[in-house]
Amino acid sequence: MYRSVFLAASALVLVSCGASDDTDMNDPSALTPPNGQIGVDTPPAKPAVPAESADMEEGRALDADTIDSGEAAEITVTLPSNISELDDGLASRIRELAYEGTDEFVANAENEQEAARNDEFPFRQHSLEVTWQQVGPKTGRLFSYLGTSWFYTGGAHGNFGFDILNWDENRRSEIGFANIFADEAAAIDVLKTELRAGLLKAKKDRLGETDLPDDQLTEWIDPALTDDVADYGNFTFAQSNVSGAVGGLTFYYPPYAVGSYAEGDYRVTIPATRLKSIIAPEYANLFEGDPVDANPPGE
Repeated sequence: MYRSVFLAASALVLVSCGASDDTDMNDPSALTPPNGQIGVDTPPAKPAVPAESADMEEGRALDADTIDSGEAAEITVTLPSNISELDDGLASRIRELAYEGTDEFVANAENEQEAARNDEFPFRQHSLEVTWQQVGPKTGRLFSYLGTSWFYTGGAHGNFGFDILNWDENRRSEIGFANIFADEAAAIDVLKTELRAGLLKAKKDRLGETDLPDDQLTEWIDPALTDDVADYGNFTFAQSNVSGAVGGLTFYYPPYAVGSYAEGDYRVTIPATRLKSIIAPEYANLFEGDPVDANPPGE
């Protein structure tokens, strides 16, 4: 899901959401799935920085560019500091994704600011912080770049979403679901089963002791795991304990995607060993070993 679409949809949610400080995570009403009312308590922090970013001091540091600091909106875009050393096509694509939707974000903020003046109600400055960084394998053929966008549009709280770019160094091109998997239907069957189990476990770990039955928890999860291939492109390559290999695939779900806002985001890694049967022959031998930091925490 590209940011311009995500921001527009999320802005409607944020403006309409109220926040309370007494949500009981064991109370089913606080975790009502998307077809009911969403319960919100203390907002999650900005998304966790992946463990891979510990390498930032070794040439992977980030450079910030504040591109708009007017009264209506402030936008900061942060790119990998070594972007000038990357393949020209890769660097151009990262920049394209990083700045995508920023003009629209400012325009929407200015429109809301004008409406606030006309209707004489308070206006809160909008803000957008976009950060792109490399995650997953550091050597080999396949690489991943994760874009995280934290934004505030004047509502009860901010929110964040993800963009993903997967890159084949040999092809020197961006690749996705259709490249990685040999058969679409077979891949969806396996991914749906693995992700449903992984998300359910992660949700239980996140919520702690709860009286909510599995079928109620999966009411949040199942709408994100349909038979539509678009539901399964939100992955990056996981770093392996075998140098140059891919240890699995990590799937990213922002707040509201598979849980209440209070739960934050979810990230689930499927190990390479469980994917071998569905990986396209061109890439099958690259999936080897065990994933490092198999389930990076959401916030």
